[in-house]
Formats: sequence, C-alpha cells, structure tokens
Amino acid sequence: MECAAAGVESKRDAVALDLPKLQLFVRGRDGLQVFDGPCDALSENTAIANSSTGPAVYSKDGRLLAVSDAATGISILSTATGETILHIARPAVVAMAFSPKASFLLTWERFTTDAEQRKPNLFVWSLATGEPVGEYTQKKYSKEEWPSMQWTDDEVLCARCVSNEVHIFDGRAIAEGIKHKILLPNVASVSVAPGAAPYKFATFVEEKNTSPASVKIYQFPRLDSPVASKSFFKAQKVECLWNSLGTVLLVLAQTDVDKSNKSYYGESSLYYMAADGSNESLVPTKEGPIHDVKWNPKGTEFIVISGYIPATPVLFDATCRPIFDFGASHRNTICWSPLGRFVCICGFGNLAGDMDFWDRNKLKIINSVKADFTVSLEWAPDGRHVLTGVLHPRRRVDNGFRIWKYNGALVHSFTARELYEVAWKPSLPGIYPDRPQSPKPRGAAAAQPGVSAPVVEVKKIGAYRPPHASGALSELLRRERNPDSGPKKLTSKPEKPVQNFPPGYVETVAKNASRNKKRRQKKKDGTEEDDANEVEEAPAQVESKPTESKATAATATATVEDLSTLPQEELSKRIRNLNKKIRDIQKLQEQKSQGKEMNADQLSKLSTLGSLEAQLSELTIHVKST
Repeated sequence: MECAAAGVESKRDAVALDLPKLQLFVRGRDGLQVFDGPCDALSENTAIANSSTGPAVYSKDGRLLAVSDAATGISILSTATGETILHIARPAVVAMAFSPKASFLLTWERFTTDAEQRKPNLFVWSLATGEPVGEYTQKKYSKEEWPSMQWTDDEVLCARCVSNEVHIFDGRAIAEGIKHKILLPNVASVSVAPGAAPYKFATFVEEKNTSPASVKIYQFPRLDSPVASKSFFKAQKVECLWNSLGTVLLVLAQTDVDKSNKSYYGESSLYYMAADGSNESLVPTKEGPIHDVKWNPKGTEFIVISGYIPATPVLFDATCRPIFDFGASHRNTICWSPLGRFVCICGFGNLAGDMDFWDRNKLKIINSVKADFTVSLEWAPDGRHVLTGVLHPRRRVDNGFRIWKYNGALVHSFTARELYEVAWKPSLPGIYPDRPQSPKPRGAAAAQPGVSAPVVEVKKIGAYRPPHASGALSELLRRERNPDSGPKKLTSKPEKPVQNFPPGYVETVAKNASRNKKRRQKKKDGTEEDDANEVEEAPAQVESKPTESKATAATATATVEDLSTLPQEELSKRIRNLNKKIRDIQKLQEQKSQGKEMNADQLSKLSTLGSLEAQLSELTIHVKST
C-alpha cells in the first residue's frame, strides 16, 4: 500500500489545541493497518498492525478494537497501546458489535442447515471473563438490522426480537435469561431508543393479507400496551430512526416495487411519531423516492432528501416543521458532523460523487468538491474532517481513501490494491470542542509585505459548441439552476384566507382589466364597434365583484339589452321576478330594523334594492307604453 499526504496543515489543528490524536483503521487484502496523527501527516501505528482480513470494529468510546481472524479467533486490542487485552478462540465470526459501555461483545456466525451439526451461532461474550453469557440461534444476518441484540445506553436493559415476541433481558446479567416479554404477532424487528430512563422500544409488524403494517412504541415497564402507534400500508420493510434524545421517532417505510412504475427503487414514505404519543403525522416530502433521512446529532432537527433526481434536501425541526430548502440537486446522501455544526450533502452510488459542505448555523454552503466512486463516508470525531473510501467489491479498481477538511480541502489520500473497510476511532462526547469555521487564509501579498503577487493574463475563450448543437443539455442545466429551485428559507405560516368569496371562486380582476384595456384601445383606433365593446365589458365588471348577487348581474346585463325586442311574456316574467326579489329584500330590512344581525350575503342583497327598483320602474314604463 502507498500513502501520500496532500494539502497544508491548518493553523488551528488538533495538535495546537492539545487534543487527542485522530486514529483510523484500514482493512484490506494485506491485513489491518492503523494510522494515528494529524490528518495531513498520518503515520502507521505498527503496534496494532494485524495480518487478519476478517471484520474489525471499535468500541463506542474508542478504547477497544476487536479484530477477527478466520484461523485463530477474536483479539480485543487496546487502541492506546496496541496490547491484546483478551483473546476469544472463536474463528469464522462474520459480524461483531460492542455493547454501549464495552462490557459485552456480540458475535454472529453462519447458520448451519444440517440438523445434526446445528449449534448456537449468536453469542454474547463478557469482556471481563472472556466467557459466553448468552447463546442463541439466528438464521439470517442483515447489515441493516445488525446488531440483533440492542442495549440501552446505560446497559440496564437489552432487547432481542424473535418470532411473535420481543424478549427483554437484564442488560448487565444476560445469563439470567428473559425478564420481560412483548407479545406481538408477526413482529419483525425492534429498535431501542437512545437516552436515559424511561426506556422505550419501537416494534415493527409487517403487512399480512389485508392488515396494514404498524409501528408501536412501548415504554418500560408498561409493556402490555403501547404509548404510541401508527398503522400504514405500502411497508414491506421499515427503518426506525430515533433522535439522540429518544423523544421522536422517524419511520421510513419502503416497498420493493412501485406499482405506478414511476420509480425503479419502489415506493417510500416517512412518518413522524412523538415517543409520548402526542403527535403522529406524515412528513411532507417531494413526489418520488426518499433517498436519505438523517437526524442532527443534537436531536433537534433532521434533513430529508426526496423527489426524483435532481432531488431536494429539506431541513425540518423537531416538530416536523420545514425550515430550510437546500435546493434541487443531484444528491442522495446526508452526513452530519458529530457536533452538528457542519453537514455534508452528497451524490454517491449512481451519481457523480459531488459533495456540498454546509454550515448549519449560517445555513450557507462552504464549498463543493467531487469525490469520484465514493462508497463510504464518515466524519471524524473532531467534527473537522471527512473520510471518503473507494472500497472493494463495489469498486474493484482505484481503491483507497481520502480525508477532506470541512471546507472541502483535500488533506490526505491513500491508495490500496484491495480495500474492504475504513473507519475512524470514535470518541465520547465532550472530548473535542465545537469550533466554528477558521478565518480564511490571507493572500500571499499580505503574508509577505512588500512582495506583490505576479499578475498573469488569461485569455478568455468561449465555450465550445459543436455544429448543429441544439442546446438541449444547456437548457436542462439552466433549468436545474433556476433561482426558484435554489436554497431558501421556508415558513409554515398559513396563507391569508380569502374572505366572503364563494367556494371555487377565482379572482379574475387583473386578467379582465388587461383584456378591457386592449378593447378600449381598439375602440379608440376604430377597429371594434362601440356596442359590442360595451356588451363584452359588462360581464367582466360584474365578475370582478364576487360579493355581488346574481340579481345584480342579471340587472347589469339587462341594461344593455333592447327591451323592444323582447316578447311580452318575457317582460312579464322579469317583472314578477323583480317584485319577488324586492319583497325578500324588504323582509330583510324589517329584520334588520328589529335588531337581527345580518351576514355578508344579506348585506349585499340590501345594497341592491335601489338598482332593482330602478330596473322594475323601467320595465313597467316600457310595458305601459306598448
């Protein structure tokens, strides 16, 4: 393997602040390597080097490193000295996980289908004695659902999901067996909430026949009934995403097939559930798939990337209210810094590998870079550096990793023939301070007074456009960069309602005013007859007054008609209708004089009395004259 450093060391690096050195392990074809030091000057820690190519995992506090060897078993190493603290003679381990306080190690081995040779393959090991304290059988292993036994943060309780039940153990005495049970038919998984007591467990029940899927939240010790429940269809699998405070649960429900044939990746929906059952709702997302959801490590907000590519990342607060729209872009991955100050929004997988670094406090983008073929992404525990890896077997060439600063500057690169895994050593909260952006470096001229930087004239060359180019691609790019689709703050204030308008009313004042202006201009130019113009303008004027009654509209239309052309029956009918409307309005006047409160429609009718009486008088005179 080759290691190359790139970039310049920051003026305010971890060494200057007397902070612990960062550490990461690299697992590849040639074995396990560990590197220490500042990110732009990493050095190999030969004391922890191991020739094993099996899985490796750090403890949550970063004190221990477990390394599995297919021939000899599991070695528990000290990350500070490289000393082997414990050896467990259990070869062929596929997956490992530490308990939160590194008191236990959970391991899984491949399940044997032969009934005669079948033995337990899921073990809980005590790191104090090196002996197993729990032995179970688990047929299937899923990276997304690992670890299959989950402890609370203080290791008081431990939960495991089995057929139709959830078993609750004493987290510090697994060997004593099951202490409590949650009886739930068709339960598929359980998720333990982070944080202190009261402890909470979220269970997922799959769809069956016509019954919907459901997620239920139970609070210890009341395990007989849930404190919150949500049922929904289109959920073949779910991902339960707790915030770090254990107060809110996001449920990402997904199906393998989109029946509308709009998405290759199936259908997805996101649900919001308060742990106390006070709020349950559907998170508003863009039409299309939900690519990623991530909570801020502080537990007070989360980001959702949804919609067809280019997708839209949106920031929500802890009450599910949208705060900020990052703008439509080719992004599908979110990665928060451990301190929640910076966030990296990226486009990996089948996208080009662009990474946008954002300052959460300022809601401004710091820089955008490209990390081609990236498979893994992880922030360093100092919250100042990002680790990207190109890993085997997803990518069989150009394997290696790169380290970037929070501002997008590349500070270290590493190449390997075949790289399987790369990971930072974790640290407990409070070890590294929450530092803002460093001041921008001054120019060379300012750094060396009296020395002016050379001026280089660069000849500007226009962009090449091949003959007969249609410009369709340029138009697509311009549409994606439309200001309307760019970053913007969001408000959830309701729009001011339209008062006194009938249902379905659409205001057309501006449109009609523009149309009438053109007609008046044509009239002035002599291109349109006066009578026709008056007849066309009358309905528009009536339409612009939504609170006016239908009687007013009929009256306004009748004033432009030639009454001599109407038959006698029509004139009599109109007189009867006008008399009836006048009597109704007179009754309203009596009610108003008696103190009865009038609504908006009744008041509008009262205001039309004069026009109706004038119309009646005109019709009566015309009938008498004929």
